[in-house]
Amino acid sequence: MEAGRELPPAGGGGLPVVLGFAEAPEARGALAAGRFPSKMGGAPAWLDPAGLPGGAAACACAACGRPGLRFLLQLYCPLDGPGRARCFHRALYLFVCPWCLARPARAGPGGEGAPPTPRAPAGAFARGVRVFRSQLPRVNAHYPPDPLPPLVVEEVPPEPAPAAEGEWVELELVNEEEPGEEDTVRHGPEEARVQAMIEEHQRREAEAEAAGSSGEEEGMADDGGAGAAGGGDDDMEEEETEAEREQDCWDYFRERVGRAPDQAVRYDYGGHEGPLWPSLEGRPESVPACPRCGGPRDFEFQVMPQCLLHLGQDELAPDALDWDSIMVYTCRDSCGPEDGGGGYVEEFAWVHRNAAGAVRANKG
Repeated sequence: MEAGRELPPAGGGGLPVVLGFAEAPEARGALAAGRFPSKMGGAPAWLDPAGLPGGAAACACAACGRPGLRFLLQLYCPLDGPGRARCFHRALYLFVCPWCLARPARAGPGGEGAPPTPRAPAGAFARGVRVFRSQLPRVNAHYPPDPLPPLVVEEVPPEPAPAAEGEWVELELVNEEEPGEEDTVRHGPEEARVQAMIEEHQRREAEAEAAGSSGEEEGMADDGGAGAAGGGDDDMEEEETEAEREQDCWDYFRERVGRAPDQAVRYDYGGHEGPLWPSLEGRPESVPACPRCGGPRDFEFQVMPQCLLHLGQDELAPDALDWDSIMVYTCRDSCGPEDGGGGYVEEFAWVHRNAAGAVRANKG
């Protein structure tokens, strides 16, 4: 394990939020499994090569049933503390469904005129993401107990390998503590595109709000103004208060993201600050308990929409993937297979999408 590559071990409260930034690796071989990388794109660098998530079910979207989930990213995030020797090595792997998380404009797999993408049953949330966790003790069958010698950092970082079909370009996730409000903002090469994304989000929100206002005005016209006779002022005041709360939420989200506009991941396991929500709406009413041990799940990290910009996706394409944030929650005890070694277990993820989006994704 090379210093600065892995996320700081989580074990107590009050830890700072750690941000992940996508960069070209500084040395060849830095993203190999034995280096325990945090990375985006490419193929998974599986922590346990002997116990991969098996069967067709692990490769298919739980909402639409389509095979071909796309690997988005992985985080190397060991845990320390009493009773956590089994988590000396620990990694999370996030996969997304390119159909369920495509923009609503997409008609189906073949574009316009093609059969529509299957949807989840009415009243259910589409499960367009899946997240798997793996962990190993220090002494295991796959890796030496001591760190490998550091790699030679090259003066000119190696060019990322061309992406294989069905994969995004492979980039390293480098972590830094989130800057404070008064600290220098980290500006990266994607800043202009990130700002464009924020403006696009604001435009969609304004369109959704305008459409809602138009519908309310039509309703008032249909009832002949009956609503003005009683309670109208109170209702309007309540609506204004809700609008103010929503605006405050969005302003806070924008301010925190603005401290480091090219952040791709926010990691806050043990910090207890929780997800950074862009809206008051679209949040899960509850997070399901771990089905293996029955214990609660805690928020661990969220994926920001900037990650798709880093991976080279054309955000204006009609079939582009789209989300505001993907929130990942994991078992508080990080329980594992009964034998205590290796393998993969599935955790819970929630996709928050803007008001103009189609689905929020949920897996447990």
